[in-house]
Amino acid sequence: MNIVFSDKRLHLPRNRGNLVFLIGTLFTIMILTMSYRKIDTMVPEGRNQQDNEEYEYQMKRLRENEFPKSLHHNIKYSPPTYMAKFQWAMHKNYLPNYYTRRDMSTANRWPSDGFYSNASVVFVDNHHSGGGVMKDCMSAIADNSSLPKPTLVWNNNVGKFYTNMKGGGSNQILEKLYLGGFTFGVCDYTNEPCSYFTVIREPYERIIASYVYCKGKEDLPCQVRNAKGKPLSLKDWALRQGSFFFRQLLHNPEVCGLSYLSRIEELRDDNDPSAVSMPCWYKNKLILDHIMTKQEKAQVLDFILEHLETWFSVVGITDEYDTFLKILQHTYKMPFEKMCKETVEKVVFKRDSTDYLTQSELLYELKRELLSDQEVFDALYHDVRIYQKIQDIFVAQKEIFFSSAQNSGHNLIGHGPDKNR
Repeated sequence: MNIVFSDKRLHLPRNRGNLVFLIGTLFTIMILTMSYRKIDTMVPEGRNQQDNEEYEYQMKRLRENEFPKSLHHNIKYSPPTYMAKFQWAMHKNYLPNYYTRRDMSTANRWPSDGFYSNASVVFVDNHHSGGGVMKDCMSAIADNSSLPKPTLVWNNNVGKFYTNMKGGGSNQILEKLYLGGFTFGVCDYTNEPCSYFTVIREPYERIIASYVYCKGKEDLPCQVRNAKGKPLSLKDWALRQGSFFFRQLLHNPEVCGLSYLSRIEELRDDNDPSAVSMPCWYKNKLILDHIMTKQEKAQVLDFILEHLETWFSVVGITDEYDTFLKILQHTYKMPFEKMCKETVEKVVFKRDSTDYLTQSELLYELKRELLSDQEVFDALYHDVRIYQKIQDIFVAQKEIFFSSAQNSGHNLIGHGPDKNR
């Protein structure tokens, strides 16, 4: 028996039994092919359980550039031309805001919860914004979870840390926890999920707290507080520190290494410490003030404001540190609130404390003194703008977080489901 297709000849078996078997086999293959195509387009019912299979599947999607570039944790795009001068600030690896910048268009959020809970977690510490509390908090979480102590990246080890990181290549296996004032950039040394979070203080209040703390202190962040042995005034300290967080987001790790010592020595004022003993934050300030015009600072500020929600998975403000802990705990599935709430109440909110900074009248007077000064305003302007933006993001995070808790009845805020629902 022959069937002819064009000039091709298909020979079918003459035996009827064999013919029936062949037709049945072909029909079965067709049905299975159609079924697999249908299954392949379905979302697995267990996807929201964040198991290992889903994690590997989504990692594959990331590597294949399947999810929207505006949300991609490893983004490659054409930066604004004005950023070409600041290539070190063009970070490539991060997870977007857990609440405000994830793709909600499908039944499953993207990136998934598993990306955040499995990611390396990097805390960017803005000096005198409750960072000491977070350091203790993350150390306690590490002990509780049998994790290594958080890796500290601070004034005294910045150059060495990033020299070692650079030598290890761009796809390293990172530790679980990092913290410090110079951690923004750690995630660029891996292709695996890596997440930044931060908490900042209102800039004028941060300057006052920093000024009071540094009286008589010899900590590295405080070592440019004196000029020829004479303590600086509050205004002078504000002008010297300036927009501290703005520069943290622009820090070039090489500035704090050996290769920049001679350059720093040329730029420093006679009243400044030597380049060898100068804290990293001040080295960074000298370089940025030297290479950036006023227009470039304005352009880079706009770039930062546009990318805060993309760079940071969670942001917080010290005025609502307790809520910030709840949000961190839900995001990373780590016991931030459980283990740190009591410390925050004592240290950040200073309940039952006689610390004179908690006396609102004095704080108000010092703040009013700074607010009335145009030079101080200009110095803190970039941080004020960033703080305002982070406030807006925090409010949006909080609304989504509490709305999700209320609607789902899940234990998102440290309480069980509402029994009256």
